[in-house]
Amino acid sequence: MYLDKSHTPPQDAHDDLVDALRDQVETLKTELADWKAEAQRKDTIIMSLTQRIPELEAPSEPRESPEMPTEGAEEDVPAPEQPGPWWRRWFGG
Repeated sequence: MYLDKSHTPPQDAHDDLVDALRDQVETLKTELADWKAEAQRKDTIIMSLTQRIPELEAPSEPRESPEMPTEGAEEDVPAPEQPGPWWRRWFGG
């Protein structure tokens, strides 16, 4: 089955479709350029941060460890006072 010229769309509809597709291609090209610029910006940020890693590394000298209490020292410290049930503090009693 072949289409004859009577079944072809009018030239105006064809031109409108081509114009719409060209507009869409231009929009996609612009969006692609924006994505590329964003990727380049992020790459620049990552590169600058990776260059700073040596500055952020721990110093070569070991840090002093906090003083650990001796085993007998725990007995000398009084235990903190344990509050009673919440309802006694609230209502008294």
